[in-house]
Amino acid sequence: MDTYVREFCPNGTHDKFYTDMTIREKFYSSLEFVVKRYANEPTVLGWEVANDPRCESTIPTSDQCDSNVITQWIAATAQKIRSLDANHPIGSGYVPTPRSQMSAKS
Repeated sequence: MDTYVREFCPNGTHDKFYTDMTIREKFYSSLEFVVKRYANEPTVLGWEVANDPRCESTIPTSDQCDSNVITQWIAATAQKIRSLDANHPIGSGYVPTPRSQMSAKS
């Protein structure tokens, strides 16, 4: 994600990956290539939209990044994948936060 931001929005914040349409179009171009190639592949279990999508990363994020921004990006990206591949399930990665770890133990 940060690679896309650094390449297409120098000095941009991490969450530009989720919100900047130029970055999204560049990402979707790569995504489309891969999904189309494997859409009919029976050995593909499914698509993971992102590995642990979150606001924090190796570059700073803006104050506007929150779970709604990420959820909207996941929904749009899943919709893009579904338009290319109706054969495989789609999910997103998950990273537990301290609060969710506490809930899981309860």
